Amino acid sequence: MKKVVISGFFALTTLLGACSSQEAATKESKKEVKQETKQEVIQEPKPETTQIKDLSVVEKYLNDKGFELKDKDQQYFQMIKAKDGYGYTTKNGIDIELYEFTSDAPETTFPDSTIVRNGKFLLVVYGDDPELIKAFNDMK
Repeated sequence: MKKVVISGFFALTTLLGACSSQEAATKESKKEVKQETKQEVIQEPKPETTQIKDLSVVEKYLNDKGFELKDKDQQYFQMIKAKDGYGYTTKNGIDIELYEFTSDAPETTFPDSTIVRNGKFLLVVYGDDPELIKAFNDMK
């Protein structure tokens, strides 16, 4: 009788060991699949986007569009609580000012000018230049 009990106990132990090994192998294989999936997501290329980060990039953008900004002059940007600001003259002789804010450009007025907001940037145009305004509005 002892042999039957011992044989049964041995068979049961072997069976449980095999099942737990299979369960552990299944868990390990699922873990590997999850890790492979994570690696694939991390390795996907991100789409390239041009981000206008500061006034120097805005200046380059407008120059690349053919407006030829010249006579760059630091403005008193602190008076309107801007982060930075410059005045320029375009190739057409129109005076403009560009300001950068830490967040979206606020509502403000400048006498005898057209004001255009684009995110955290503000363009002040002292004259009539619809092409410049369109280019500034198209800037992303």
